[in-house]
Amino acid sequence: MKFILKPIFEMITGEYVMFDNIIYNYIIMTVIGLFAFGIAWRCVGKLYDNNIISGKNSGSLIHWTIRLIVFMALFYIFNLLIWLTKFIYIHRQIICIIICSIVILAIIITIIYKIIKRKNNKNIDNNKCQNK
Repeated sequence: MKFILKPIFEMITGEYVMFDNIIYNYIIMTVIGLFAFGIAWRCVGKLYDNNIISGKNSGSLIHWTIRLIVFMALFYIFNLLIWLTKFIYIHRQIICIIICSIVILAIIITIIYKIIKRKNNKNIDNNKCQNK
């Protein structure tokens, strides 16, 4: 079964490119492939341990299916992280201004909230004193 599924896996995942630099691309694809292999290996091992599956062919089919799904998911997650990093690096001034504005706005809202809360507490204390 491995001789059938491995070439299919390599054919599907062989077209994935994350970097223009071939060395970086091989490195990241190796890391993603190792993660996918480890996850698939553990999942199939647990299925065998719990007697959910038996036989070499069913284990191989499940292993390669899980491995392909995990590989594609990790590839797109890494791709998103790289895109986000590039986006932040390119637009770092705008993002810095936005983050600083959000922090200043949060500080102003907190100060206003505390002032209003203090005024409400004084009004409640004044009302209690007047009622006695």
